[in-house]
Amino acid sequence: MHRPSSARLPAFLIGGLVPAAFASSPAYASDCMAASHASDVADRLTAAESALQSADPDAFQGAMEEVSLLVPCLADTLPATTAAQLHRLTGVQEYNSGNAARAAPAFLAARVLDPSYHFPASEFSAEHPIRQNYDAENAGQFKDKKAPEPKIGSITFDGTGTRQRPVDRNTVLQLLNPSNQVTQTTYLLPDQPLPNYPAVPHLRNSLLIGSLAALAGSAACYGGAWATHASFNSDDPTYTLDKLKSYQGATNALFAASISLGAVAIGGGTGALLVGAR
Repeated sequence: MHRPSSARLPAFLIGGLVPAAFASSPAYASDCMAASHASDVADRLTAAESALQSADPDAFQGAMEEVSLLVPCLADTLPATTAAQLHRLTGVQEYNSGNAARAAPAFLAARVLDPSYHFPASEFSAEHPIRQNYDAENAGQFKDKKAPEPKIGSITFDGTGTRQRPVDRNTVLQLLNPSNQVTQTTYLLPDQPLPNYPAVPHLRNSLLIGSLAALAGSAACYGGAWATHASFNSDDPTYTLDKLKSYQGATNALFAASISLGAVAIGGGTGALLVGAR
């Protein structure tokens, strides 16, 4: 990405705009005075873009402040195209406030969602640092990480039903109930943790399954060791010295395996307790 240029921003962008004031804590639809809709967000974002073109800083700031209030109260899923527009204009706010580092992940999010978009000359000239920084973000290079699976309902990122959470760029997380109704919307920055929600404990379950399997293996090995030990101690006149040594070796090996698998079972069970519902 290009480093911030010393070139002056347009006059209407110098007047102290602040970054979008999205709530840092999760917002639930039930906490809002009234539900908002994706179409409402799209309308205000379009108004913000019109303000860029008409050089109206107050209208731009007002529209973006309204967006920051509407997003946490969404009653429907935000389309990917609207999410791209949201990230793009959030990046403009961040850059104008002097936070080029915070503008970058917003611009990258927009580029990944809508790689064909470029700021029109009516908003920023080709030489403008905002447009240059935006175009410099590589939409083909990004990082995702699987988010925990909700116990109830589903999860979306930027309007797409997926558990792949963007980790190097901004994203809009939405939780849906089994009826696909939005119950929570959070605008996340890359360094912000996921909001708490009841998740399927995949890691705990895997540890418990592994622990039970190891316990079963330990019991089987112990049973085998007991059987070979009984054969070793039996009074059979046909046994040779080599036969007795083979029984002794098998007994020792099976007993050692039983001890090792038992330790694995204990470790897995302890790990399941430690990780809890994850």
